[in-house]
Amino acid sequence: MKRNILTIMAGAVMLVLAAVLVSCGSKDAKKDDAKSKSGKIVLNENIVTVKGGWVIEDEDQFFESVQGAYELTEKDEKLQITIDFKKTKEINREMEDFYMEVYKKDPDNYLSIHDNVKFQTDKTGTFQKLKDAKVGETISLTFTYLPADEKEKEKVLSNTSCHVYLILTEEDTADNDDGDDDDDDLSDLEDEWDKAYKKASDEYDKAYKKAQDDYDKAYKKAQKQMEDAMNSYSW
Repeated sequence: MKRNILTIMAGAVMLVLAAVLVSCGSKDAKKDDAKSKSGKIVLNENIVTVKGGWVIEDEDQFFESVQGAYELTEKDEKLQITIDFKKTKEINREMEDFYMEVYKKDPDNYLSIHDNVKFQTDKTGTFQKLKDAKVGETISLTFTYLPADEKEKEKVLSNTSCHVYLILTEEDTADNDDGDDDDDDLSDLEDEWDKAYKKASDEYDKAYKKAQDDYDKAYKKAQKQMEDAMNSYSW
């Protein structure tokens, strides 16, 4: 009799342990799923824009993206994406800026840029890697972004488009200088115009984003006040 009771108790203990292990495994699986969240960006065209000065020159287009599907993943709380690029020609200019924008395309407004998120890279090292590569060689470049919170991370992971911008220094024309001061004056004016345009563009983007954030906050506040009023009304 005692042996039967002990056998029954042992069986019950094994069932409890099994349930605990299954529960722990389920929690661990959920944690693993959370850590492995990712998005996918499919490239079917070149996403690289190379700018020299204040115009885009075809002769500066010395590398292009390789078509394919790329994972936008989370690592050490940062979001990152690694994309393959193919070098198409040599370059003798230097870099001013190098970054990637990740965003969701707006079918109603193709030129909308206000939700773009700027991914950074080791600019100097990345540019040197491109310069050292041979023409026709394919290399991988990684861009990262640190989201402000979980909500922003989910939003960025749901994005499906990206674009790479490489800003080059002005072309060195010292060897072609014929002493014409008018050309120098024109170049200075173009520099000033470029700086003024960039400053105005940055200020506009900041003002637009602030206005959009203020509108969202005001709308949510009004919506909550309406819900509170409806809940407090005696029907």
